[in-house]
Amino acid sequence: MNIEKDYYAILGVLPSAETIVIKAAYRALSKRYHPDVYKGANIAEKMADINEAYETLSSDDKKAAYDEARGSRSQDADEYFNDDFGTHNTVDPLDADWKVAVKYHPDLEDAAAKLTKYSKKIAYTYKAYMLETKDFDNIQRAARAAAEEFLEIHFGQNEGIIAFAEELFNDDRKDILLELNRAVKVLGVSNADGRIIYKLKAEYNYLTSRDRFNSWLSELEGHECLNHSTAKKIFIIWKSSPNEAQRVAKEQVITVARMEKASREAAQDEKSQRNTVIIVVATVMLIAFFVFMERTGS
Repeated sequence: MNIEKDYYAILGVLPSAETIVIKAAYRALSKRYHPDVYKGANIAEKMADINEAYETLSSDDKKAAYDEARGSRSQDADEYFNDDFGTHNTVDPLDADWKVAVKYHPDLEDAAAKLTKYSKKIAYTYKAYMLETKDFDNIQRAARAAAEEFLEIHFGQNEGIIAFAEELFNDDRKDILLELNRAVKVLGVSNADGRIIYKLKAEYNYLTSRDRFNSWLSELEGHECLNHSTAKKIFIIWKSSPNEAQRVAKEQVITVARMEKASREAAQDEKSQRNTVIIVVATVMLIAFFVFMERTGS
């Protein structure tokens, strides 16, 4: 056992992985790094690490001892991010079976793609697990569980930090993600808050999608009239199609402008009607006064 090595990252599994997941990952990686398939260097070393990791994590006692010895190092994300996974393979041993599974369960591809955003290793283990267990009734649930645990282990539970990490994954900013991971590990999960985000954004001159959207929106003529709810809806559209968001935003600006104009006109009409009533009433009272004075005088 070597606590300097991240056995979980080597197998592409998470600390909560059950035996069936660990076995599925080990079998898939053994095939993946077979000399007939893998053309990269250091194949003997890779297989030695895989075998060593499996020997430890497949034993409850060894796994417990390993977890205790590693301590806070279990939060390290380096091995998950710094990886050339799959770059030297001519054939993916899971590929043929995976294509058959996707043919009948197309959402498998989407679930795996989302996990690839976080880690190719995690996504590969997900594929191996699904093919091993045939648990196709829980495709999205299994993927979400893996993603949520991965994020919680490496970035804590603060919603702002998690949202920031998601932004970084979407932009493929592994450099900032590693710094974020280190900050959370050093400061402690309970102390991970907005200060970390502020510091990292400033240090890397990084703008989140919300920052970029706000900048984009500020240049749109008439944006001041859009309320928070409308801007939020436009932001969702903007993330996938800025051109469509611009069209919708302009329509909203025009709609709001028309509504405000109609409101002003209605207010003006009401004011005019009120003034007319006042004038009529005053005129009637004045006439009545003169009639009264005339009668009294006669």
